[in-house]
Amino acid sequence: MPSPPSKKMKVDTSFAASLKDTHSATSLAGSAVGDNATETSVDGELEDVTLSFPRRAFVEDVSLDILLEVFTHLHPQDLLNLSRTSKTFRGFLMNRRSALAWKEARVRTSNGAPACPPHLSEPRYAILLFTQWCTVCGGSADAQLPFWAFYGRYCSSCVPKRVVKWSTIQQFLSDVSEAAGTGLEGMFLRSVSRRDECRTLTTVRWFYFPAVVHFKYLWRRASLEQRRQLIKANICSVNKWAEDTKAITAWGAKEDERLMRYRQSKVEARRHSILARLKEEGWSKELAEGCPRCYHDMPGFNKVEPLTESDFTDMREHLIAPLEVKRDARLRKEKIQLYGARISRFHRTMQTHPTYLGVQDPASDTRATFSDLVLRPACRQLLDAPASQNVTEGDFLALVDALQEDWLDARKREFEALVPKDRVEVAECPLLSLAIISFRCSCCRRNDLRWPNVLAHPCARDPSQPFLHLRRYTDSLEEALNSACGQLRLEHPWREDWSPFRVVFPSKKAYDLARACGYDPGQVTYEVMQRKRFYCKICATPKYGYMEVYDWENTYLHEQPRCALYNSRLQLSLEDKVDKWAILDDEHTKLVLATEAALEAAGDIPDGIYGCTRCRYHADGLHKFHKHCRSVHGVDKPRKSLNREDFYLHPDNCAGAHHTITIYPEDARGDRTADKDVLKGHAFFSTSLFSQ
Repeated sequence: MPSPPSKKMKVDTSFAASLKDTHSATSLAGSAVGDNATETSVDGELEDVTLSFPRRAFVEDVSLDILLEVFTHLHPQDLLNLSRTSKTFRGFLMNRRSALAWKEARVRTSNGAPACPPHLSEPRYAILLFTQWCTVCGGSADAQLPFWAFYGRYCSSCVPKRVVKWSTIQQFLSDVSEAAGTGLEGMFLRSVSRRDECRTLTTVRWFYFPAVVHFKYLWRRASLEQRRQLIKANICSVNKWAEDTKAITAWGAKEDERLMRYRQSKVEARRHSILARLKEEGWSKELAEGCPRCYHDMPGFNKVEPLTESDFTDMREHLIAPLEVKRDARLRKEKIQLYGARISRFHRTMQTHPTYLGVQDPASDTRATFSDLVLRPACRQLLDAPASQNVTEGDFLALVDALQEDWLDARKREFEALVPKDRVEVAECPLLSLAIISFRCSCCRRNDLRWPNVLAHPCARDPSQPFLHLRRYTDSLEEALNSACGQLRLEHPWREDWSPFRVVFPSKKAYDLARACGYDPGQVTYEVMQRKRFYCKICATPKYGYMEVYDWENTYLHEQPRCALYNSRLQLSLEDKVDKWAILDDEHTKLVLATEAALEAAGDIPDGIYGCTRCRYHADGLHKFHKHCRSVHGVDKPRKSLNREDFYLHPDNCAGAHHTITIYPEDARGDRTADKDVLKGHAFFSTSLFSQ
């Protein structure tokens, strides 16, 4: 069945007469409004207007004057949306005869917006005032900040076509001002200043690009006099334009501020809803210091729309991730605070323990320090007790002796593991006490470290070793202990995750000396070999008049040209040079050992390291101890005896850190060199050694 003919609706002539003098309306091409839109043709007189609606439509029975009255009560944005519903409404609303309806709707809802300018139609003016659509291409993606003075709102793709920054045409403006002899740079072109979107405290000057292009075209083709007239004409035009756009600019600034406050209130409401949901799930402590900064980079966090259940479900995983990090950091901080309180309690306990009371001695430097005991498993288990459990000083005091033994056993196993099994035979004595085993430090390059004196070497506790101070603590107890060491001025713990030590075996000469003493090099201990003294058979003759005595480690210091292994100037066989060392007899060995002990007691040690008996201070050189005792302990003249109350020889001294003892024959008395060495305590006379 064919559809019935459309009905004709009569327009009231009094109302139509008022529509004839309204401004022309620009039709919208498709769903967008562009600068190239064409106007709808209008007859000289108003005739009947035919509106075709689908069958059984509600508006079929509504007269045109009623529709126009209804349209005047709608919001302009509603009229724009209505024009997109059908071709019929579009053809009617985009006709200039409907301009009064657009005007009435704008006056009712725009809160004092200026009148529509002559060069714009009411629909295009409504698009500028009440929508986020681009006035060039009709897009609505990102055209949110309008240029009110240019009567335009541009998206990111249309901005380069309509506006240009001052910095882009700075050179051209300078050239024009210089040629015209005026200092008003750029004042002859339409421009506005706007806040930079990236830097809120910076304003950027924008020029209307079509006007710039047109001015360049005229400028390049004008003579000097014409250019001056062109500038004057443009200045007048710009001043008139600024006066005409003053109202729309002022209204637009208020509207932008109102919209910004409205948008901010909606965004804040959405943020509050999100944070409220998170607090309901138990994240109140993490949110007490404020929401994480990364939330503001989430697109869903700053939306204007109210929060829905689906929105929160989609965002929840990303919202929870930074809160979990904050929770872990908070729990770690609380754990470190608990560790710090218990470590301080343990330190007060250690100050009353007999091991750490009384006079300091060399043995106290090889024992575990307080920080070493804190990291032992038994102490860690006590420190890891729940916060509700009361850990007393008595609990720590009962563990001190066991912790000391546990730490010493761990260090012994550590150094025994450094010794290769294929280089050492099975010995009856402890492995680390063998004379052929010493250790080298990769930090300070020392290679004469012995057990147990190596436990007093500071490189294993120094946190400033290369790359070690840059590491991030993964253990809360280690971080709390490091903080306590800085606050209480304690020694850092022994580094169990890194060792600078490597095992070092002596040269073949040391093996030969051990065999010459009648010992097996793989079985003899270091203490036994240290009680032996040696001299060079080639040098120790009446011809040279003295004898230098060495321990078995320092024999390499004696390498005179006359007894050097590869010196061919003397007519000595290679066998004589290799077998040049002889063992000093027991009588003179006792005298040499007594002389060395007297030098140590007098503090006459080359490059000696001394420890304070009143505290754990130690340093090289007696002059530092003079200053330490005067400033810390109030001792005016600190005693230098290693066996008394002020100082002792630190275990970290080099092996054989003493002067070489020289033995002179009895007939050398009166010799200035011999008498001087004997007076210093570095030598003595022998009546029997050189007579043999």
